[in-house]
Amino acid sequence: MSKHFDQSQLRLLDDVEEIEIETRTGLLETDTPQRTVVWVVVVDEDVYVRSVNGELAHWYQHLTANPVGAIYADDRRLPIHAAPALDPQLQLRVSEAYLRKYRQYPQDAAWLIVPTVLATTLRLDPEGTTHEHR
Repeated sequence: MSKHFDQSQLRLLDDVEEIEIETRTGLLETDTPQRTVVWVVVVDEDVYVRSVNGELAHWYQHLTANPVGAIYADDRRLPIHAAPALDPQLQLRVSEAYLRKYRQYPQDAAWLIVPTVLATTLRLDPEGTTHEHR
């Protein structure tokens, strides 16, 4: 399986203003999924999200404990696997993408580039891909 979403999925995620991210409270398939609205950006051919509430956000805690989830965009469900994006240069590029994409909301976008939020940058890959930290 490709480590990237296909081009139509990338265009959708690049164009859509908000997505819902689905996480589970535990590791079992029977655990109740929860959805949260988040902003998403595409940098090169990778998809990124951040937690505006830092590491305290429930969806972030759930997704880092169990990195398998799904995203919903325009009635499409895309199964995902999340991986931390730790590289400071990459985090800078993700910040620039947030500021560019959400320029009509400058005060809100500014919350996504504060130091405590940078650490919550997650790369979302199609479920079933092999993951390495970048």
